[in-house]
Amino acid sequence: MPISISRKDYNIFNTSRSKSIANIYLQQAWHYQDCVQHEEALFNFEKRLEIQKTYLEPEHISIARTHSRIGQNYLELRKYDYALSSFQKSLHITKTYHPNCVSDLVEACENVGTTLELLEKFPDALVHFENALQIQLESLPSTDSKIAQTRIRMGFLYCRLGDADKASNEFGKCLEMGSTVWPVPLAQIARGYFLIGDLYEQKEENLKALSNFRESLRIMENCCPIDQLQCATCYQFIGTVLCKLHKFSDALENYKLAMDFRLQVKPPTDPSIAVLWKRIGMVYAELNNYERAVFAFKASFEIKHSTMPMLEIEALSRSMVQGHFFSKRQHQDPLTNWRQFLEFQASSLHSDHPDLICTYRTIGSSLSGQNKHVDALYNFQRALDIRLKCSSRTDPEVAKDYWYLGINYMLLEQFDNALSSLKTCLSIQTISLPSYHCDLADTHTMIGTILQQQQKLTEALDNYESALKILFQSFSSTNLKTDQDSIKCRNSSLADIYVRIGDIHFEKKHLSEALVNYQLVLDVQLECTPRTHPMSMHAVKKLGIIYRLLGRYQEALIAYNEYLNLQLITLSPEHIDLAYTYQSIGNIQVKQQQYDEALSSYEKCLVIQTNSLPSNHLQIAYTFILISELLMKQGKFAQCPAYLDNSLSILLNEQPLREADIARVRRMIAKVNSKLA
Repeated sequence: MPISISRKDYNIFNTSRSKSIANIYLQQAWHYQDCVQHEEALFNFEKRLEIQKTYLEPEHISIARTHSRIGQNYLELRKYDYALSSFQKSLHITKTYHPNCVSDLVEACENVGTTLELLEKFPDALVHFENALQIQLESLPSTDSKIAQTRIRMGFLYCRLGDADKASNEFGKCLEMGSTVWPVPLAQIARGYFLIGDLYEQKEENLKALSNFRESLRIMENCCPIDQLQCATCYQFIGTVLCKLHKFSDALENYKLAMDFRLQVKPPTDPSIAVLWKRIGMVYAELNNYERAVFAFKASFEIKHSTMPMLEIEALSRSMVQGHFFSKRQHQDPLTNWRQFLEFQASSLHSDHPDLICTYRTIGSSLSGQNKHVDALYNFQRALDIRLKCSSRTDPEVAKDYWYLGINYMLLEQFDNALSSLKTCLSIQTISLPSYHCDLADTHTMIGTILQQQQKLTEALDNYESALKILFQSFSSTNLKTDQDSIKCRNSSLADIYVRIGDIHFEKKHLSEALVNYQLVLDVQLECTPRTHPMSMHAVKKLGIIYRLLGRYQEALIAYNEYLNLQLITLSPEHIDLAYTYQSIGNIQVKQQQYDEALSSYEKCLVIQTNSLPSNHLQIAYTFILISELLMKQGKFAQCPAYLDNSLSILLNEQPLREADIARVRRMIAKVNSKLA
């Protein structure tokens, strides 16, 4: 008689059988994974998952763990999208149904974060590591090494995102946890501080960069064993930052330490040793130690050009020092020296060698200083052509080459070419420099100058205002220099922009706006230059004109008198510009009915004109007319005929005839005659 089996017993039997098969797939998967055969391991994990789904609830923790193992193998196969999908399924199950399985939940968060990091989705990755950290902080002792490892991962992610401050915070918390409770991963933390230093250096925050490089070095020196190569790199970066800070003796000491460490792990002929020798040579040149500078450059070239004859290496080394010397000092006929240096370089380097860039630039600058702008353009263009072959188009140095081209095109009044070069310069600077960098302000200012020359006043104004905004941003930079020379330079730049903005508003007849900007010029300029500076004098004169146009004659008179006093300091007593100022003062005094004072001003104007201009000059005729009109206002008609006759004589000899002025004088003569009759 057949044995009867209940449905319940049958289900238990099937479940037990399925579990056994699932475990077989699990064992096979582990075996293949240990043998680094991830395709086979993946197949077995997926088969296990397929069977698990037949006897487990979809939200069972074992399902989540199998998804996690599948993700790990996809990760090993670099199939990151598939890995992410599996890890996200694991995270969903664990987070939703098993929040108390802390280790599973942390692992799931970290797996998703790791995969997102590999997909370069750094902000999303950071969110998952932050979630993992929060869980760890709530469930583990505060000194647990797992917390430290998560913070380290977050620190590196902040570095990838360019957030040096937050990265520093995470690495700092790791150090605070203390080495007595758990083994601190010093090498990783040191690497983190090094990356933070690199971020600050890229932002030109050199003091912060220096601090982080030194902290990285301090931590590395406590590691066992010490990473000699990483120590060498750190010393080298410290040296570079110290050079930027013009602390050349300290930089030299760090470069030498970098050399000592690097030679312990690299052969003396390694290219990295050549780079260090070159940097040491440049520091010696800055320190005016020529003999040692030549020796260092020679050591560098012996590595880089091992087949070059020794005599050529020595000559090239001396030329490097000579070039560095010329770039820092004034010499008799430096242009000839640089041209000879270029000829020497051309004898040993190919025509597009990067070392030629500096030489072409220097020659271009010398020629530009001699107003030989066409020749200067050729040299700047050669520098740019070479740089574009060896650098990224977004290199800040490429922007400088375009800047030099733009300035010389502008000086040649080739405004379209100048504008094109400077706009290219600006587009590169926008990508490669911090938004508050003063070079951006300078470029906007020069673009504005050219647009103003082209009478594109609205566009020019936009660029000047952009320059102004950038300068104000730069004032809040942590790297702002506070020495007197830097302050004067910044104030001078501000005043220059204010005066340009004022000129545009004046030209557009926006008198109130122009007035504000000219007043700002004087406020700023007084802090950095004497009142007799041409920019200050220009602003004072413009204030006088604007006050006159606005009918504010007393303020106009004050401004013109101040302008006159400045002219009397800076000009010869008979300079024709003084005559025009006396005339302007006289015109305002007439408006205020200060006739005696006005007559005195006109007479001073006439004396200077008579001594400085031909006797038949048109400006003298106009001054005669002004004096005559003033005498008529005072009823002094008997004094008028001589002035009017002289004025008419000049006008009748002027070609072409000025009919309106002649008619005006004749009417005045007729009126005077009628009064004297």
